[in-house]
This record gives sequence, C-alpha cells and structure tokens, in this order.
Amino acid sequence: MADIIILSDQSDWYGSNCCRYIGPYVVASQLEEVGYDVAVIDWFTRMPNFFQFLEELLSKKTVMVCISTTFLSAMQQSSNDDTRTDMSARHYNTAITYWHKNVNELSNWLAELRNVLNTYNTKCKIVLGGTKTEFLYNASDNPYFKNIFQEN
Repeated sequence: MADIIILSDQSDWYGSNCCRYIGPYVVASQLEEVGYDVAVIDWFTRMPNFFQFLEELLSKKTVMVCISTTFLSAMQQSSNDDTRTDMSARHYNTAITYWHKNVNELSNWLAELRNVLNTYNTKCKIVLGGTKTEFLYNASDNPYFKNIFQEN
C-alpha cells in the first residue's frame, strides 16, 4: 500500500527502451524524505492488467496518483532511418493524447482511473507532471480534461 503512486513510461526509440526515466525517482525520494510511502510503476502503459496491478498498491490512505508525461507518446515502430526530427515530431504530435491514439481514448482511461481511485479514496488526486502537461491543459477542448485540472 502506498500514500503516493507515480506512473512512468517512455516512448520507443528505435524499437527499444533505452532506460527508465529518473524524474519520477527524484520526486519519489523527496517525498519519502518527508515521510510518504511512495511506489513508482515503470512501463505502466504496457501492462495489460494495469488497473488490477494498481489496486494492489491502493488503500484509503492513498492521496495521490501522479503521471509523468515527459516521455509519453503513442507507441509507433521506429526505425534506424528515423531522424531526430521525426522522433521529436512524433513525440510532440501526441502531446495531448500521450500514449493513446486519440483524446477520447485518453479521457476514457482517465475516467477508469478516477473510478478505481474512488473505490479507495474519493479525495485521491490525479496529478499530471512533466513537460507535456501544459499541452493538454492549453490545447484540449475535451471538457473532461478541464474538469481534471479544476478538481485537482
């Protein structure tokens, strides 16, 4: 059981993942220093049973589920022919869908996350952090996202 859960993943680069992203671990260590029990879930977008796995960590004391957005983008096969510009374009073209194909898929996933969290603690916050967070807030016309930013 964790007070705070941080979700982290990153895009495929040339068909493989180079490493885990350090940002969530830096945040986790700072939170642990002030007394929170923190769990980091790496590669969460690739887990077919993600919500079941998440529920193993949730409790009434869970106050926050954080999503690191920095390296989230739609999974697409890369090749050695892709240039840095190709990869950057793919990364930022999915700035408001993250790892999903469209905004509706992402909003459905976030709604399911909210429902699961409500089972344990209705006051548990969904916190989006990372470089792509502002793209979602500024660019999305989907009212569900605006509600998330207002509520959290």
